[in-house]
Amino acid sequence: MVRPERSQKSTGSSTATPRPWQGASTPGMISGMNARITVSIPSDLLRRVERLGKQRRTPSRSALVVQALESFVARMQAEEVDAQLDAYYGTRTSGEKAEEARMVRAIRRSQRRIKVDEEE
Repeated sequence: MVRPERSQKSTGSSTATPRPWQGASTPGMISGMNARITVSIPSDLLRRVERLGKQRRTPSRSALVVQALESFVARMQAEEVDAQLDAYYGTRTSGEKAEEARMVRAIRRSQRRIKVDEEE
């Protein structure tokens, strides 16, 4: 479960204060707020992460982990798009493939004409 970082409790009011994170995209989180998590990783990996953080002058271990996770998520999303494209292009009929080839040839001819016109 992801829990928001808690601020110090205010004193005085006995009424329940509204929870600003309710209804956010991630349950329990205010949009743009950082979550604190605990992760167990092998000691060797931690040493390599710390070494890399020093080499890259990353402000903190957390910042380096965030960068790594952002990169990983972006790569996974790109692989998902690639898989969807492969699935789509793998199901095209020979007629669709021929039509695409004709369109590509027409586009290349028009590009050549544009380049010639630009040079004049």
